[in-house]
Amino acid sequence: MKEELVYTQKITLGYQHFDFSGHWKLADMFKQLSDLATIHAQKLGVYRPDMAQNYGWVVSKIRLRILKPLKNEDTLSMVTWASEGSRVIFPRYYQIKDSLGNLCAEGVGLWTLLDLQKRRIAMPSRAGIIFPENLPEPLEIKVSTDFSDEQGYTFIENRQVRYSDVDTNQHLNNARYIEWVCDILDSERFKQHYIADLSVYFKKETAPNEVLSLEMKEDGDWFYVRGLKDGELHFAVEGQWQKY
Repeated sequence: MKEELVYTQKITLGYQHFDFSGHWKLADMFKQLSDLATIHAQKLGVYRPDMAQNYGWVVSKIRLRILKPLKNEDTLSMVTWASEGSRVIFPRYYQIKDSLGNLCAEGVGLWTLLDLQKRRIAMPSRAGIIFPENLPEPLEIKVSTDFSDEQGYTFIENRQVRYSDVDTNQHLNNARYIEWVCDILDSERFKQHYIADLSVYFKKETAPNEVLSLEMKEDGDWFYVRGLKDGELHFAVEGQWQKY
């Protein structure tokens, strides 16, 4: 069967997808896109169930741009494709469209293959993975690469990785990072705003029972959150509020 180089799946939003303000939860959106990526990776042959004990694809950086808030129960189309990568970093692009075909959101994630036994990055060829030829062109969307600013952060809380935070790659699930970030933002702001732009840098794995110190700073409509353990950065986030 010919590979589906661009893969589309429909999703109908329901009650459990929304937060208290009636908007699609950003973390849930990321979960759905991650599942979409896994399904497409299987169709392309770059992920196989028999790999699960030894190798797993993990995202190192991601950016999501929300072009309009998604509030109502609606059938959406989620679209994804992979583009040409380097030896160990592989970009994957996403689009979300409404029932009329209008673009609602877009994003890019930089994925890498993790050796689950050695807990280090592996080249896909070691797992017998070969990417198809003639992959589609990338979107004109860049993922943040500079998370070096360490000034002006305020400690918010410590948070421990629990059972419900951990995924099959045996570390803190990527979508849970986004939930942790949303949990420490001002909940009142969600009543009149939505997060229109979010970039996440997953620098270091966070294992079960580890405790991260969460710190935040704000600059107008922009917010910045990071998680550290013993002064070492595990993840960093930058996001922008948009009034609706």
